[in-house]
Amino acid sequence: RFPDLTMRFEGPDTGVGAKMIAAGKSSGDGTVTITVADLASGIAYTLDFDHGTQLFTGTIQYTNRQDGLHVIWTLDAELGANPLKRWAGLAMESLMSDSMVLTFTTSAGSRK
Repeated sequence: RFPDLTMRFEGPDTGVGAKMIAAGKSSGDGTVTITVADLASGIAYTLDFDHGTQLFTGTIQYTNRQDGLHVIWTLDAELGANPLKRWAGLAMESLMSDSMVLTFTTSAGSRK
């Protein structure tokens, strides 16, 4: 999707402080930093786009259920009154979901 996207990692390999840094002309720059890690329930993270111009907080929570693993992914941001930012907020799920799923499923293996 973003052919010029590069990713690197900083901090610990797992848990609080683990950070993924992404950069690219077509995608923009961003970081994902784990702020809370609980093996029993999931993580909380911050997502920073373009060096602080847009900040998000989120969680990935999971529970084992009889029908399989149940995952809830949240992403929150203060968009203010700017109509362009509010429109972008409406489009955020469709813009980010494939990339975030791919990132979380492939980055764990790339750090080994």
